[in-house]
Amino acid sequence: MEGLLFGLVICYRLLTLILLMPLISMTTEVNQMAIGLVKLGMPYKIAYTATTALNMIPSLEEQVRTIMDAQKLRAFTVFEEGRIHEKLFAYPALVVPMVIGAMKKSMLVGVAMDARAFGCKKTRTYIDVIRFTTKDYASLVFLLTLIGVLTYFNLFC
Repeated sequence: MEGLLFGLVICYRLLTLILLMPLISMTTEVNQMAIGLVKLGMPYKIAYTATTALNMIPSLEEQVRTIMDAQKLRAFTVFEEGRIHEKLFAYPALVVPMVIGAMKKSMLVGVAMDARAFGCKKTRTYIDVIRFTTKDYASLVFLLTLIGVLTYFNLFC
């Protein structure tokens, strides 16, 4: 029974993460997210990597649509009409071009970073300055209270 409950809790956490990440990425600019992560103590290189990965998601979605359209033009309709096992066997036809395209884009990003001397200075300066406002403090208090209440119910009820 404990294993089943643990599995449900992990699934719930993963589902929460999956549902909240699009909300966060759609409501926060990537530059502000990187600066916020750095202000929270994350090293800049890791924050830059995370925000660059978030920037690549729409590009990868567009690339998948392009690959699927090209396959439809070649009369490859497994993804729309096929059974589950046919779809599983057809995924390499989708994944291989996507991975190759992602590798090409990552190489271009690497060349651009080298051209701009990424990481040559230890201290960074920012155009935007992020500061906590009254709304931020109110949201923080609300979320900490909610986490406290949920933790209490999780442990004692």
